[in-house]
Amino acid sequence: MADQDSTIRVEISGWDLSEQFFVERGILRSEEEEQKKLTIHRQVRVGGLVFLRLLDNSQPGMAFPVAYRVRELRQEESPGAFEIYLRQMWPKAGAAIPGQTLRLDASRPAWLGLK
Repeated sequence: MADQDSTIRVEISGWDLSEQFFVERGILRSEEEEQKKLTIHRQVRVGGLVFLRLLDNSQPGMAFPVAYRVRELRQEESPGAFEIYLRQMWPKAGAAIPGQTLRLDASRPAWLGLK
């Protein structure tokens, strides 16, 4: 894997601390397979689920949301901005799942088919 960060444009959706549904666009940064982070403008619950959908997808039928768990939340210097650290929930990265399942891999900006 490359030493530099990989980035990809995504749409994030979920529920904030006030239980209000939100949708934002941002840049997902991936330093390594398990280290993904994103800056958003809603405070979310650590341990909560959010859903990411790839925006730079040339195959529209494959732009399905992928579930991530919020591992950590950090207040940014900019007012109202939060950096969240994420872990993919399903499908598990590298899991052997029967049939064709899709997952978002920010280290390679493409949807991958798992068989």
